[in-house]
Formats: sequence, C-alpha cells, structure tokens
Amino acid sequence: NLKIPVGWVDYEDGLLIRNREITINVSAKVSINSTIESGLHYNVVGKLLGYANPDKFVIISSHYDTVMTTGFVDNGAGTAGVLELARILAEATKEGGYNSQYTILFIAFASEELGLVGSTNYVMQHKAEMKDIIAVVNLDCIGSDNLNVARTDSSESFDLDELILKAAKDLNINTTLTEPGGSDQEVFRNPSWANVGYSQ
Repeated sequence: NLKIPVGWVDYEDGLLIRNREITINVSAKVSINSTIESGLHYNVVGKLLGYANPDKFVIISSHYDTVMTTGFVDNGAGTAGVLELARILAEATKEGGYNSQYTILFIAFASEELGLVGSTNYVMQHKAEMKDIIAVVNLDCIGSDNLNVARTDSSESFDLDELILKAAKDLNINTTLTEPGGSDQEVFRNPSWANVGYSQ
C-alpha cells in the first residue's frame, strides 16, 4: 500500500480549486525583466535508485527554458510537475510506502526551445545506457483541462500510452491521443534526431 504524503491534492480537489477561481473577482499583473544571451546551459538530474533493477531507468522529464511564450505553461508547469513527483516519490520511498523496481531519473532539460539541445546532448553522452531505458515520461505544457498523450511504440512488456490513458480514465481526466513529435521525448524515441543536431 502506498502512503500518500500529507499535502497531496487529488483530481477532485483540483477541480474544486479550479471552479472556485471563476467565482471570485481576482486579478494580478506580474512583470519579470529578463535578458537573452549566450552561455552555458545545464541539464539538471535527480536519481531515485531502483530496488530490483537499478541498472534499468524510467525518465520523468521536462524542459526548464522558455522562449517568447507563456513561460508558466511552457514549461514552468512541466518542471514543477517533475519536481513534485521527485519530492512525493522520494518521501514515499523514505517512509517505506513505495519502492520503484527501476531507477527513476528526474531530468530538467536545458534549451528544448532551441531545438531539443539538452535532451540531444543527454542522449549522445549516455549512448551506452539507451538500451536500459524502459520509459520516458516527458511533461510539457501540462495543466490544461485536457491531457494530451503522445502515441508510443509498444515494447515487449507494455505500451506506455495505453497505461497512461487507462490511468487517466480511472481518474476521470479528459485525454487525447496525439501523434509523436515536438518535445524532448522524441530524441529518446528516435535517437537519429540526436545524430543530426548534436554538437559538443
């Protein structure tokens, strides 16, 4: 049995909060000065060691950069999702309520908006590990009323998009199955993308 940490908000509670926002008259204006310049970019990686197959990996990822977009959605929300999943799963593991069979890597990729730069560099620098990656769950532009799930290639044991669609149905979350493309997961699905765009 998984012990859900204090502070967990389930989907129903989330709907209550979302419905409440339209019943009150609140507005805010936020201005953030920023500078666009060249420099070093870093992927940020956290690891939760698996107990049965620690040399096999599940990646939960997002990209933390934004370029001329609503940065909260694309992709502050996705990065917040990765951080929160890392926190919850680490706490649950520490309390003995959860043990992952595989090692989970929580990765915030740099420079997705500039052409999947962070994920491409990750794949090229970890070529030997690619065969050991079981799944990549990439969170990009999350938080809308509809969950878009990219179609995945089925492996020997499971099909990731089917698992996600089933879980979403159980939680009454509206979902749309979309074609692959457009974000960091593609470099893992089709590593030839990395060969084209890689520069050290």
